[in-house]
Amino acid sequence: MRNLEDFLTSTDGHKIGYYKWIPEAPVIRGVIQVSHGMAEHAGRYRVLAEHFCAQGYAVVAHDHRGHGRSIANGHTGHYADRDGWDKVASDLLFMANQIKSWHPDVPHFLFAHSMGSFISLQCLIAHRPPFHGVILSGSNYGAPLKYLAAAAIARAEKLRLGARSASRLLDQLSFGSFNHRFAPNRTEFDWLSRDPAEVDNYINDPWCGFICTTATWIALLDGLRSIFTPASFSRINPNLPIYLIAGDKDPVGEFGKGVRKLERHLREAGVRDLSCTLYPDGRHEMLNEINRQQVLNDLSSWVAAHTPLQTR
Repeated sequence: MRNLEDFLTSTDGHKIGYYKWIPEAPVIRGVIQVSHGMAEHAGRYRVLAEHFCAQGYAVVAHDHRGHGRSIANGHTGHYADRDGWDKVASDLLFMANQIKSWHPDVPHFLFAHSMGSFISLQCLIAHRPPFHGVILSGSNYGAPLKYLAAAAIARAEKLRLGARSASRLLDQLSFGSFNHRFAPNRTEFDWLSRDPAEVDNYINDPWCGFICTTATWIALLDGLRSIFTPASFSRINPNLPIYLIAGDKDPVGEFGKGVRKLERHLREAGVRDLSCTLYPDGRHEMLNEINRQQVLNDLSSWVAAHTPLQTR
């Protein structure tokens, strides 16, 4: 497996850091694009890359704005002063088109985790990118009204602190209860995984666990309010295969309930090829869970089943 780290310049001049893992194979069977979660970065998906590269797939993962190697001017956790939601969704489409230019004749899949899954849903709704299949990991479905009050608090915090400042209040309101089900807690991030080594890796990673800015929270909450409607879901390509995976002890997905709601709403929107796996006792990061090999094997099986015969 060969590893490349580089930058691309988006349509508005923003520098997007990305990683590209390429298999040592004469023919590439396909490409897996990665859309990572909040307060982490694309480099954490090397295990996914190693797994798929061994099967002949290239993997490309970019850092969302304010994350990893896409942090601009030292503003960690900051999408943009304005229009941040549209910009991160446009970046995902920009990367998809770039990947298509690199590998025009192979199937193109998207693996999107947590915040990255919501950005990906926005991209599917607004742009209909040419994916052969989409995997949504650690996702959720929330009623739009749920995010209205939270967005009002975020706007008040922006007035109090400024657009580029981190708000501990918003962080606490969003993530503060996630550890409750796992008491007694060893760390603040026990909700991520049952594997203490992986939790420690997250804690010790300087590009993980930070608090996002008020402007990013406003963009995210407004974005969630806009995507979780029947009208928005009706714009998703009904012929696009979608696979939902999550742990049934993941607080982001309301311990499985939110994931099942997402499955139901996608089905009601007409998505024809829809699957969902809830892993017993799994927490938020199934790629870093104690049964990660089972998860990776399930992903491989789904991708292989949706890879055209001539490239298998």
